[in-house]
Amino acid sequence: MTASRSTAPRSAQRRRLLLAGTASLAVPFIATKARAAEVLRVGDMNAIGWKAFLEASGEGKDIPYEIQWSRFPAGQPEHEAFNAGALDVGQTGDTVFLFAYAAGSPARAVSAITFAPRFIELLVQPDSGIRTVADLKGRKLAVNAGGGPQLMAYGLLEQAGLTAKDVQFVFLNPLDAKPAFASRAVDAWLTWAPYSSLAIEQNGARPIADLSQTQALYSGNNFVLVHKDAVQPKQALISDFLARATRAQHWALNNVDAAAAALSRESKLDLKIARSILSDFVPTPVNLTPAVRQSLQASADGFLRYGMIKQPVANLAGAFDTRFPIAG
Repeated sequence: MTASRSTAPRSAQRRRLLLAGTASLAVPFIATKARAAEVLRVGDMNAIGWKAFLEASGEGKDIPYEIQWSRFPAGQPEHEAFNAGALDVGQTGDTVFLFAYAAGSPARAVSAITFAPRFIELLVQPDSGIRTVADLKGRKLAVNAGGGPQLMAYGLLEQAGLTAKDVQFVFLNPLDAKPAFASRAVDAWLTWAPYSSLAIEQNGARPIADLSQTQALYSGNNFVLVHKDAVQPKQALISDFLARATRAQHWALNNVDAAAAALSRESKLDLKIARSILSDFVPTPVNLTPAVRQSLQASADGFLRYGMIKQPVANLAGAFDTRFPIAG
């Protein structure tokens, strides 16, 4: 019988995390306890909701191994935890994974999560005269530097007959971009959920473009990841966890109200935002189809094309592990 309870990491585990330099990057929480010899270390983020959906759906019951959860604020620190050998399973955005893999990360993608196009949107103020991307000429555009949204911005500008020199890029992380947009220090903001949802809900922001216009360049997918050195010793545990997580995700999409309530409780997200993540953005588990794998290469090629990287990222075949297919 599996019991879930809040625990502090064992002292030895805490020392290992400190030595690995990851203690400041992740917040360890709930351990699902079973035999001490069988432990799966899983990274979660607020908008992903693995833990919340497992518990609410019932898929988290009677797990025959211990899950040590760590919550991360973003994908980059999660990859640092992978690098330190502190995680077995996790999930991050595609471009975060792309750069981490190119830099030698031990993480490998085993499946993907697709989103509805509204997951990433280009926002303007409700009373703004900006109606199309072409209207951004000479305006200030806030975007997170160096990742998929910046690549998406370049693609949108090119489609509108503009270049990066035609707008004033203001590179801000979402937490800094939010007040800059609200105070009208910038004219537009390209960002992802839940930040886009919050801006629409709280500031009346108006979307003028989304992922549907740049799918060939940037997919906006997430990738489910495993540590390559954990696959052999923990293959059965990983397979079981991923199967449970997939069933829990499908349950969440079919039971939005209950799932949103669980996600809101676990992540402290506003209930409306939690519901929007499920009902509007439809995070859906998918296998590593050729199209999904090619989407990562397309992003790598786009980064090179727009000068965001200096060297090509080729031969991405090694970034994927197909031993954990999604059933059904």
